[in-house]
Amino acid sequence: MRIFGKGFLHLLVTTLALVPAISVLAATSVTSVDHVNTADGDVQISLSTSGDVPQVSVFATENPARIVLDLADTENQAGSDTVHVGQGAVQQYSAIGAGGRTRLVVDMSRSVAYDYDASTGAVTLTISAGGAQTAAAAPASGGGAYNVTGIDFRRGDEGQARIIVSLDRPGASMSMREETNALALDVFNANLPDSLDQRLDVIDFATPVQFIDSLGTNSGVRLNL
Repeated sequence: MRIFGKGFLHLLVTTLALVPAISVLAATSVTSVDHVNTADGDVQISLSTSGDVPQVSVFATENPARIVLDLADTENQAGSDTVHVGQGAVQQYSAIGAGGRTRLVVDMSRSVAYDYDASTGAVTLTISAGGAQTAAAAPASGGGAYNVTGIDFRRGDEGQARIIVSLDRPGASMSMREETNALALDVFNANLPDSLDQRLDVIDFATPVQFIDSLGTNSGVRLNL
């Protein structure tokens, strides 16, 4: 999964897996990363920042259970050591800097609800003590709804399936879960025009993906692969 400043979301599927994000030009720095365990069992992971408030995007996977928080145009000055937590569903986390962005990867024992907040000086990810994440418990991304402006499919040089979802601006939050021989990708707080509410038949491209079903949901837009 790749998030670009012009609002393009790339999902590259090989063996039905997400691909890391890439960004450029760091305008903000992450100076430290720490966490606290709240009284009600939640885990709050805070990234202290200097400079502009970063553009944040987040997604989750179910197998393995993981939450990934991306800060665009951000340099990681906090190091990349793995921090063990062992609280609730949170096992460990690490912050990695590459390509002009910082990525926080949180390894989980199971999928649970989460939310995040980005403000001057800090980005905070709050992970619930329990309760599986559902579309109704989607993370808040702030601002008005995003608009999906295009859905495209391309075959990679090595037989990969590249699904390109174009958005009107960057920063959308998303979640992915694996089902039997399928993937479901939710883009939260997003609108899908009637012209894109469709099924794409891509069997003839000989990739792991045969169909792409796009539809609107109560929480946003879903792609079933």
